[in-house]
Amino acid sequence: MPSYPRIEAYYSTLRELVEFGGSDNELNIRPAFQNCLDAYCREHKEKLVLIPELKAVGNVIPDGTVKDTLRMARGYWEAKDTHDDLETEIQRKFDRGYPRDNIVFEALTLARPTAICAMGVAPLWG
Repeated sequence: MPSYPRIEAYYSTLRELVEFGGSDNELNIRPAFQNCLDAYCREHKEKLVLIPELKAVGNVIPDGTVKDTLRMARGYWEAKDTHDDLETEIQRKFDRGYPRDNIVFEALTLARPTAICAMGVAPLWG
């Protein structure tokens, strides 16, 4: 079985945030995925960076925007609370004008993180 150090660090950070923060709400545990995604971006051959809460089009402010060295948006990330109805929250974001492509909506849980994008639902990792 392959080892994924960034994923292992994600789970470790997630457990610490829940333990020390006393909550699994979005604002408390969001940094775990943010740090993981940012680490993968920085390792990418095209030098991508995750910029937190950067205004996109209109009044849309995703939790993160992946940008390249030309400052072009390459993708977006939106964290959702584990207690939210994920499908409903995603539709609300789309109704407000959030991008419909290259966006990851994720709900963090200690059991199995899930990413939902415009193309469907997929577990982030085993």
